[in-house]
Amino acid sequence: MKDNLENAFRNSLQDYEAPYDPKAWEAVSSKLGAQPTAVTGGTSSVFKWVLASVLVGAVATGAFFLFDHPTDVNTAEHSTEPIENNSVKAPMDNEFVPNTEESSDEEVIVPVKETNTEEQPSNQIERSTVEGEKEKTTAQNNNQSTKEVVFVPTENNKEEAQIAQEGPKVVEEKFVAGYISSAMVCEGESATVSNPDKKAKVKFKFAEEWIVIQPGKSVTIDPSLQDELTFVNGNGEVIEKTFVKVQGLPSANFTYEANIYEGGLPVVICEAYGDYASYEWTFDDELKRSSVEVKHHFFEKGDYDVALKVVDRNGCENTSMKTIRIRDKYNLMAVDAFKPNGSDIRNRTFMPYSLTERNVKFQLTIVDPIDNSVVFTSSDARNAWDGTDQKTGKMTPSNKAYMWKVQILDPLPNERPIYAGTIVHN
Repeated sequence: MKDNLENAFRNSLQDYEAPYDPKAWEAVSSKLGAQPTAVTGGTSSVFKWVLASVLVGAVATGAFFLFDHPTDVNTAEHSTEPIENNSVKAPMDNEFVPNTEESSDEEVIVPVKETNTEEQPSNQIERSTVEGEKEKTTAQNNNQSTKEVVFVPTENNKEEAQIAQEGPKVVEEKFVAGYISSAMVCEGESATVSNPDKKAKVKFKFAEEWIVIQPGKSVTIDPSLQDELTFVNGNGEVIEKTFVKVQGLPSANFTYEANIYEGGLPVVICEAYGDYASYEWTFDDELKRSSVEVKHHFFEKGDYDVALKVVDRNGCENTSMKTIRIRDKYNLMAVDAFKPNGSDIRNRTFMPYSLTERNVKFQLTIVDPIDNSVVFTSSDARNAWDGTDQKTGKMTPSNKAYMWKVQILDPLPNERPIYAGTIVHN
C-alpha cells in the first residue's frame, strides 16, 4: 500500500520540475497512518485514495502559485549560486506551504520550481516583447531607408525622375581657343585675348601662367619679345597654339637749327633721321607738321619744346622731344639807324628788312615823338623813308629818334600784327 501511494504521488507530480524527495513522502505517509480508522476493508482504501487526491491537488495548487509568483526573477536569472533542492524558500503571497507545526521533529521540504531557460517570467516576457517590437521597428526603418525610390515621370518631374534613375549627370565644361587682337604688337604695348563664345570657356598658358576667360569676356596681356600662347581643353590637351611677336620701337631722333632767318622770317629747321611711314612734329604743343624736314617760326624770345613722333611700317611709333632756345624777339629785322647821305646805298633809307623779303601786306608809319605828327607812311616795301618830311618835303632834323610802327594786314600764325621801334638818322 505504501508503495502504491508513493507511486501515485510520483505519477501526479511527474510533469512538474520540482524534485522528488522520498523523506518528505514518508513523513506524510506516517501521519496518514497515525489517523484512526473507523472503517476497514474497502472503505479504508477509498478513504486513503480520496485523501491522496486532496493532497495531490494541494501540492499542485502550491506549485501553481509558486510558478506564477516568482520571488525574484532577476536574482534567479543572474545568481551564480546553484539552487539546492532541499533549501527552504520564503513563502510568497498566496503561496501554499504545508503545515509543519504538528510535527516539529520532522522536516518538510516544499518543492521549488527551478528556472527554465525556455520559460520566462511575465515581466521578462514583457521586456523581451518590447525589445522585439523595437528591433522590428528598427528593421522596418532600415528596410525603408534602403528601399529604392522610384519616380513616376510627369510633366513636372521628368528631370527628377531621370536623375533618380540614371544618377546626376556630370556636365563637362567646354573650352575653346580664344581670339587675339593682334599677332604682332609693338614694344610696350598690350594685346587683348577675348572669348567670343557665349557658353564655353577659354584656357591658355601665357608667360608660365594659366589664364581662364569666362564666356563673353576678355583679358589683357603684356607680351615681351616673342611669347607663345597655348590653348587647351578641359583635359589639358592642346587645341591651338599661337605666337605674339613684339616689334621694336623706331628711333625718333632729329636735329634742328634755330635763330636763323629765311625770307625775312625767323625760322627753326628740324630734320628727322630714318625712313618712316609718318612723321608728326609738335612745336610748343601748338602746331603740327608732317614731313621729314620742317621749318617753324618762333616770333618771341624764350625756350620752346619740339617733339617728333614717328610711325614705322609695322605701325609701331616712338616719340622724342628737345628744347630749343630763341635768343631774340622778332621785330621785322629792322635797323635802328641809317645815313641818308652815306656811301653805303643799302643804308641810305629805312624800311624793315623783313618787309622787303616777305610777300605781305603792311602799313609803315613814321611819327615825330615831340608832337606825334606823322612824318612818313608807306605800304610798298620799295618806297622806303629817306629822312624827309612828306608834308614839307624837307629833311627832318638829324640825330633825332623817330618812332616807327608797322601793321601787318595778313600775319602768320602766332605772329603779332603790330610791330614798332625807333629810328635815328644823321
